Amino acid sequence: MEVDAHATAKEKKVPNRKSGKTSATEPPATWSKVVGRKARKRANAGAPDKEAKQDFPPLPARPSSRKLPPFRSSALIVKVPTGSSYEETVKCIRSSGINPDEFGATVKGFRRTRARDVAVELGKGQKSRAAAEPLKNALAEKLPGVVASVTNSGSLVDMEVIDLEPTSTVEEVLAAVKSALLTAGKNDPLITAAVHCVSVTSMWGLKNGQQVAKVSVPRAARPTEVGRIRIGWTSCRFPI
Repeated sequence: MEVDAHATAKEKKVPNRKSGKTSATEPPATWSKVVGRKARKRANAGAPDKEAKQDFPPLPARPSSRKLPPFRSSALIVKVPTGSSYEETVKCIRSSGINPDEFGATVKGFRRTRARDVAVELGKGQKSRAAAEPLKNALAEKLPGVVASVTNSGSLVDMEVIDLEPTSTVEEVLAAVKSALLTAGKNDPLITAAVHCVSVTSMWGLKNGQQVAKVSVPRAARPTEVGRIRIGWTSCRFPI
């Protein structure tokens, strides 16, 4: 059976109404439903949020930014006996037969104090600070009549009580600081013993009517654990 070539060409060509030209046969059109923006937002809002349901590990606790200043050094203060001199006292200490290495102490040198006594400066390490007291006792045994004492630079920390009321007194501030340190220490015997050495060294007024008190606190009392102290009606700040 013969096929009309002219008819076949008509079936393969589709007229283009705009240009008037013919084009190749187009496939049947596929239809899709048009969804507006608001409908898409409502659909997305109802969908479960996978990222929100993820369990993330808890963040680590941030370390406290309140730190005490570092220790400086310890020293033995040996009083020069009456009728003796600084040089003779140093000579007696060196000839006493005491070896600081046996106590774990490092001697940085000798110097004369303002009171013209002998200061035996020790190292900044923990061993030297711990050896200061035994070394003092050994000097007292080897050198009868010699008076020696230990000074620890940095064992006391200067704190401030800010925002004080104009009617606050030194006694009121001292009692409040001791009470706050004892409460934070939770009846720790070391803190209880150290709190007895707390003292208010100075107190002055400001132009705005408030007062500031400087308080000397031993390190063993852990003053950085107290951030505010209630004195009168005011919750006063307690910075280093």
